[in-house]
Amino acid sequence: MKDALAAQDWELAFRASHTLKGVAQNLGMDRLYKTAATLCDAVRGPKPLEDASLWPPVVAAHEEVLAAIREL
Repeated sequence: MKDALAAQDWELAFRASHTLKGVAQNLGMDRLYKTAATLCDAVRGPKPLEDASLWPPVVAAHEEVLAAIREL
């Protein structure tokens, strides 16, 4: 998703955020799900990401998930 956003490939960004949203929801990763869902809605269509501030919360939530996995 990072590369898609950087390349302004909005279709790929939508698919990646949609996939992340679904996986996070299925696994009960609520914060990651909510942040990915917000980003997904922003690029749905696909349309350009107009609010770049939606990306850092996805990264932070992803890092939280990775940290929790490392603790197992």
